[in-house]
Amino acid sequence: MLSWRCGQPNFWAGLRSAALTNIPYIGKTQVGKLWDNAGHGTLGWTHGAGSGKALAELITGRHPLLPFQFLGVS
Repeated sequence: MLSWRCGQPNFWAGLRSAALTNIPYIGKTQVGKLWDNAGHGTLGWTHGAGSGKALAELITGRHPLLPFQFLGVS
């Protein structure tokens, strides 16, 4: 006979951050050297490679070829 003991269960939901418009936040924030690449919602896996490339270009001082309004970029 097995005896199971249940303590305090821990729950993890794996929530995905989503912007209200489903347009992700990609770019430099107002906090020091903090860069943001979030808000993709359910499209994070799909858009991950392009967003990562765009963020890398921004960090290295280049402007991405994507026609997109990036954070902190004028």
